[in-house]
Amino acid sequence: MPTALIGTVLLTLRGRGVGKAELVRRVEWLSERVRSQGGRVAHFAGVPTEVVVERGLEVLGPALVGLVNGLPEDTYYAVDRFQLSFYRNMTIHLFISQALVSASMYMKIKQGGGPEHQRISYKQLHDQVYFLSQ
Repeated sequence: MPTALIGTVLLTLRGRGVGKAELVRRVEWLSERVRSQGGRVAHFAGVPTEVVVERGLEVLGPALVGLVNGLPEDTYYAVDRFQLSFYRNMTIHLFISQALVSASMYMKIKQGGGPEHQRISYKQLHDQVYFLSQ
């Protein structure tokens, strides 16, 4: 649903606002990523993404999504991050595998050392992903 996509985008910004055009672009990008992972995105029979985002923002309302006034472009930000996480959680499960692999690789890099110490074998990566998934 558009509300899930909007909530996900807003929560990835870590407190910063996002202009309407950029929000629409990110919602379109996330929609494609969701579809590529086998997820379904609501279809709105040719209605432009901008209109779908506007309707989604109306559904979420000012208690969840704030609007910064006085800027050249409408800019939105997360007001209630906790409640928006409900909407984000409708999409995040599609990306668990990628998140586990990324976290495993990041842990290896954070151990320090130069590039020669940051290599990870497939078996090590597999074992770490398996450990994290449990």
